[in-house]
Amino acid sequence: MQQVHEIGLQKHQIEINRQNLEDEFNTLREKYEREARGRGDVEDSISVLKKCINDAYLTKQEMDRKAKALEEEIGFLKKNHESEVAEMTAQIQEGHVTAEMSDFSRSDVTAALRDIRMQLEGHTDSDIRDAEERFRAQLAKLTKAAEVNREALMATKAEINEHRRQLQSRNIELDSVKGVREALERQLYDLEQRHNAEIHHYQDTIRELEFELKNAKYDTSSHLREYQDLLNVKMALDAEIYSYRKLLEGEESRYSTISDAHISVPHIYRQSPIYTLQGGATRKVEPQYKFVEEIITETTREDSSEKDAQGETPQEVEDTEEPAMENGNEASPELETEENEVKPSDDKEDEPAEKTPDDSEVQKDADSKPTQESTEATDEQDKDEELDTKGTEHKDLKDDVQGKVEEPG
Repeated sequence: MQQVHEIGLQKHQIEINRQNLEDEFNTLREKYEREARGRGDVEDSISVLKKCINDAYLTKQEMDRKAKALEEEIGFLKKNHESEVAEMTAQIQEGHVTAEMSDFSRSDVTAALRDIRMQLEGHTDSDIRDAEERFRAQLAKLTKAAEVNREALMATKAEINEHRRQLQSRNIELDSVKGVREALERQLYDLEQRHNAEIHHYQDTIRELEFELKNAKYDTSSHLREYQDLLNVKMALDAEIYSYRKLLEGEESRYSTISDAHISVPHIYRQSPIYTLQGGATRKVEPQYKFVEEIITETTREDSSEKDAQGETPQEVEDTEEPAMENGNEASPELETEENEVKPSDDKEDEPAEKTPDDSEVQKDADSKPTQESTEATDEQDKDEELDTKGTEHKDLKDDVQGKVEEPG
């Protein structure tokens, strides 16, 4: 999960870098578009200036043609003037010849020629000066316009070159940014692929863990059901044990009653009496245990024969109890062997068979009987309370187990 978190942070950082690069790319694109628009405006200005230059060049050519035409016209006029002057000179010379012949008309012709020459010279000079002034004015105007256009053209060319350099640098930066973007996109794609692979791996692991968890829940539910069954069996066994304990306590109380009524019967006590063998040491016989079925059978038999038990002798009571004791001895052969070793033989009647309690012991047992009965009643009450407590605990535990068993389902 830590690796997934780190990969998510890296992906988020890459997304941020990508967003920043996209913002820079958009900014550069906007700058490029502005520069492109500026370049278009400059190109439009250049085209306008080129048109103006072409118009100025055409005007200059037209002025040159006009100037050339004027120069040709001036040359033609000069030639015409010279020819006219020559003609006039020739005419003057001819007139001078004729003037000699006619003196009366010489003064009029000379004055007329002088007037004509003055008129022609004045007209030619004024035309030449006017033409030169117009040509110079137009040439100065065209030169000034050409200078202005040349300066604007140079500034425009310099600006175009600057924009071209900026555009080249922006193109280089754009290419580098595109390369970085492609590298980041490839890295992002690799990270996404690796992240997806890890996600699939983690999903497979999660599915396996969920499957194992389901199996564990199923096993837990089966174990809980088994535990519930065992708990039910335990509760039944506890109840049965309590019933058997009550039966055993009733049996012990009956044995105590029988011992009070028949003091001479030694086998009614919980512990067997102590026998002394001839030529041997004193030995304590182990208590003989009985099965629950034997106790129930014996109790039933005693209940049926208790009404006429007052007329029976201790020997008859002993004969009645002998089968149960024999059944108990069948369950434990070693105790039977010890019993045989303890019992005296039939042919030795003078040997002491048992030890009977004296009157003081009987009186002592009779005095302690109420105390024993009160103690047994208190113990029985405590056992009832303990059984009720255990039953409540078992019931709570059973409800808890039932809730846990129903939870996986």
